Amino acid sequence: MDKRIKVTEYMGSSDVYDLDEFIKAQCFDAEGNHIMPEDGGMLDQEIDRLRSLAIGEAMPLGDEEAGLTAVRLTDTL
Repeated sequence: MDKRIKVTEYMGSSDVYDLDEFIKAQCFDAEGNHIMPEDGGMLDQEIDRLRSLAIGEAMPLGDEEAGLTAVRLTDTL
């Protein structure tokens, strides 16, 4: 089963992502280099919180000014 999240921008659109693919995209560039948190990559604590979200639970993502929210969706088979 794949865990899924819906990421919504403040007063904007939302997109559905596979959780592991979303984390990978936030942590590694196109060449496979790790993106450090000080360069915009995700913090370990943020990754842990995303992975432990219960279905229907939400959390803010990134800087507060970004206005992003992730909501855990039901898993896919």
